[in-house]
Amino acid sequence: MSGLVLVIEIAVMWGSRGMISEFTRAQRRYLQGDFEAARTILEAVYAGGRAGVQALTLLGNTYRQLGRLDESEAVLYEAVNKAPDHHFPQYGFGRTLLAKGRYAEAVDAIQQALSDGAPPIVQVDLAEAYYRMGEVDAARTILQTATSDEPARALLISYLCYRLQTGPPPDSALIAAGLPFWQASAQRFAHTTYGQALAEDLAALERLQSTA
Repeated sequence: MSGLVLVIEIAVMWGSRGMISEFTRAQRRYLQGDFEAARTILEAVYAGGRAGVQALTLLGNTYRQLGRLDESEAVLYEAVNKAPDHHFPQYGFGRTLLAKGRYAEAVDAIQQALSDGAPPIVQVDLAEAYYRMGEVDAARTILQTATSDEPARALLISYLCYRLQTGPPPDSALIAAGLPFWQASAQRFAHTTYGQALAEDLAALERLQSTA
């Protein structure tokens, strides 16, 4: 019996090792911005019934980056159900709901992610969701302490504070550094109310940049 158990354990470890290798390759492609390559790897893992929570979450996030929001929502919902107390899938789920323009649901998911241990920077996403749904007092409260070294997030913080009359307009250098990310997002989600709202923000930012 002990020999059989050892063989099974080796088989499980070997399978896990393969899955981790596939996940790592997909993660690298994702971080490189090659979302189609990441999708191909992760869909094979999913089709083979080997997708754990991490792989499901990364696949859902990849679908979102490709603008395939219905598929993103479905896969991330599956990941959340597999690990309801883990912030990783919950945050991805919230981001997809935000991109679909379902702001109240996004608030709930992102708040849950924070309760489950998501890093404080996720509060920026929560502030954005509140802002998009018109809950300006809640957005202001969060933004009072929000900071980021990442240009895109730093620009969002500065711009929202400006729009909510709690800070000066973002300077031209910050706009130039952070704008490409939001331009890509507006294009990716142009078919949603969120993408349309982003397009309006981009026009406002471009006006600010031209007068700075």
